[in-house]
Amino acid sequence: MKKIPIVLMALLVLALGAATASATNYTLFEWALNVNGTLYGNYEDGSSLADVFDVSLFNEGTNLGTLYFEFSPGVAGTYSILGFFDYEIDEALNTFFNEAGNVAGVASIGQSWEVDEPGYIFGDIYDNFALGSLDNTNAVPEDGFPNTEDVSVAFGWDFNLAADETATVGFTVSETAPTDGLFLIQHDPDSDATLYFSSTLEVEGGGEPEVPIPAAGILFGSGLMALIGLRRKFHS
Repeated sequence: MKKIPIVLMALLVLALGAATASATNYTLFEWALNVNGTLYGNYEDGSSLADVFDVSLFNEGTNLGTLYFEFSPGVAGTYSILGFFDYEIDEALNTFFNEAGNVAGVASIGQSWEVDEPGYIFGDIYDNFALGSLDNTNAVPEDGFPNTEDVSVAFGWDFNLAADETATVGFTVSETAPTDGLFLIQHDPDSDATLYFSSTLEVEGGGEPEVPIPAAGILFGSGLMALIGLRRKFHS
């Protein structure tokens, strides 16, 4: 009778091991942020996510969750913020170029987007991102040639701020589809895994209650840092 708990424990360990082994792996290979033409990112200036964003609602182990960025220039004007993300789904199991992209929902006023190959073969998404002009197209659809693309996504926001206003932008990646708004989709047919990307913009005035989400990691003054030279990625 004493052997029964031991056997049950062994079966539980095996089951947990199998569940862990079958979990989908999401790798954030490259990311970047464009704030009025100034670029930050792991391939731009060696920044970590926590250097640029509030990562309190982002799991850096699973690479899922929401990254928040707060922009408070203190000067009235027109501003833009864009985020670029190149995820790989189960790259170690089935490479990074077997995926496809899609788009769903309706963009908000001032919102732009793009889904494309990140520039290693044919895509222009990173060039457009760096220029601050995403083209609102999906260049790697499911009916591509045939599902042999490396998918990346980008969101952009153009907005006006008064001198006492603050903009908080969120970039979310999840295994669950949003229920409203625009969202971008990355699908790995071999793993049968899907990522959903979305973005939000909240503008609050100096006299208004603060946005009920975490404050972002960087506060910018009116003088932004000099434009950092572009560095493109190359897959080995």
